[in-house]
Amino acid sequence: MKTAISLKDDLFQAVERYADKTHTTRSGLIADAVREYLSLRGEFSVSDSLNAVYGDTSEPLDAGLAEMQSRALRSDRWP
Repeated sequence: MKTAISLKDDLFQAVERYADKTHTTRSGLIADAVREYLSLRGEFSVSDSLNAVYGDTSEPLDAGLAEMQSRALRSDRWP
């Protein structure tokens, strides 16, 4: 859902800098901040917060990381 919000210039600039520094979008940063704010106030359970962050990602897994995970799983022995 799209929404419009108003921010003071200094807060907007801080959001811009942090989003650039962390390679995220303004929308993603603001959504994460609101989610954390609500979580701290008991509006979301920990599971809800984790599902919101990790549950639906459209980013592909880095090829190098996928290879390392594959190697680790092949060498792991289950009892």
